[in-house]
Amino acid sequence: MKKKHLLLLSVLSGVLLTAGWPVNGFPAFLFAALVPMLLIEQYIAEHKDKFSAYSVFFYTYPGFFIWNMATCWWIWNSTPVATLAWLFNAMFMSIVFQVFHYTRMRIYGKHRGYYILPILWITFEFIHVNWKLTWPWLNLGHGFATYTRWVQWYEYTGILGGTLWIWIANIMLFKIVKPEEGKPTFRLVRIIGLLALILVPVFISYLIYFRYDEKSDPVHVVVTQPN
Repeated sequence: MKKKHLLLLSVLSGVLLTAGWPVNGFPAFLFAALVPMLLIEQYIAEHKDKFSAYSVFFYTYPGFFIWNMATCWWIWNSTPVATLAWLFNAMFMSIVFQVFHYTRMRIYGKHRGYYILPILWITFEFIHVNWKLTWPWLNLGHGFATYTRWVQWYEYTGILGGTLWIWIANIMLFKIVKPEEGKPTFRLVRIIGLLALILVPVFISYLIYFRYDEKSDPVHVVVTQPN
């Protein structure tokens, strides 16, 4: 694989994230959108002699920038300076990937330790909604905003449960696409497991949705926009 192919993988990830994002996207894309990023990280891990220490950051950044720009283009209407949010938010996301790569390689080596990434990403999202530079629009769990019937179980987990759901699905799909060397793939078992991971929560969510009995308690609400 040439280095330009890594950039194409990054662009593909940005396109898939955008295709899965509200309001016009279909969130099923999110279950595969981060696999190209994982392929980039894995390739760099396997060929670390050909890359600098910060290559994961630089090769994942274009995809995250595309996602930020394509889904938050509307902030240009506020002020062009606000577009710096695209640059900085993409930077934070790539830093998470870089920290994951560094930590995984130091502790596990090339083929293990992927559970670190969901932990780091959820930590990042939690911080990102609780500090002065908050930017919650692209927290992964928000990707189901227009498909709320899929995520009625958010009442128990919040949106971070959706973030974890997306990451586990992407890591499982990555393991199907690129199984560990020297081990049987069990590809069919993994495919069935991935489908169960995606479909069972959706099924449970529909049960919650259709079993909910709405109680009549009307209120009048006025919403004002200060701009």
